[in-house]
Amino acid sequence: MRFVIVVAGFLIACSKATPPPVAPDPSGIEIVNAGNAPARLLRYHLAKGATSRLALAMQLDLVAGGRGGKLPTLVIDLAIAIDDVTAGGDAKLSTTVTGARVLEREGAVVQAKAIAPMAKTLEGITYTATLSPDGQLRDVKVTNIPSGLDAQVDQLTQGLEQIAVRLPAAPVGVGAKWISRTQSTRNDLSLTTVTTIELKGLDGDRVTFASSSTVSAPDQTVSKSGVQAAFKDIGGGGTGSGTVDLGTMAMQGEVTAELRGTMSSAGQTSPLQMAMKLTVNASDR
Repeated sequence: MRFVIVVAGFLIACSKATPPPVAPDPSGIEIVNAGNAPARLLRYHLAKGATSRLALAMQLDLVAGGRGGKLPTLVIDLAIAIDDVTAGGDAKLSTTVTGARVLEREGAVVQAKAIAPMAKTLEGITYTATLSPDGQLRDVKVTNIPSGLDAQVDQLTQGLEQIAVRLPAAPVGVGAKWISRTQSTRNDLSLTTVTTIELKGLDGDRVTFASSSTVSAPDQTVSKSGVQAAFKDIGGGGTGSGTVDLGTMAMQGEVTAELRGTMSSAGQTSPLQMAMKLTVNASDR
């Protein structure tokens, strides 16, 4: 089961689908449709000292080499604090895992109590990052990582990266669509992520959106925890929807993804199938 979890760290966002063409742009954003009038320039404007609390619920189904299946639901409570805001509007964030629990899930291949001790060790992990007014999250650092939990922390990091919505450089109105294209390396796997965002509603600082993403990766060999694996023919896709307050970072939403492909390791080639559902809500913990 440990290797199954490591595989999830590799594949949470991989897709072989061909991304739509995007014109070169220093911001990484292409506006497809500016939407309806009135148009506004959307920007995060957070205040130093502000705080918010979120609950991240993750459901993961993973089959690798004929083993695996549904895993229990992992719920993680987060405390987000705005430690500082620069003159240019960049917000220095710190996010701490204040609680982690495992819920029973019908059809899960293991019982919640079997992995509850592992979940508790996530408590106390702290992420720091800088959020720019246009939604770019950078300089992400993780501290207080318990030994042996690199794969789980990587999954959590990917979940946290969903909390910031990239915003276009020009004013937009309801109905607008824009495309964000980014290059990244995750667990030594080189990825290209293309996300299309549609502005569904705008009420003051409250933005309602829907998104769809593809992540492409060439066939490549990577190593994790001393295990070398070759990944090929990765395919899939994902969608998301939710609301976010640009003044407070209060948010709620849902992201789903389905992935498939093949993995070769230790002379064996196995099919991979993964489905993930991530739900974000306000937390009172």
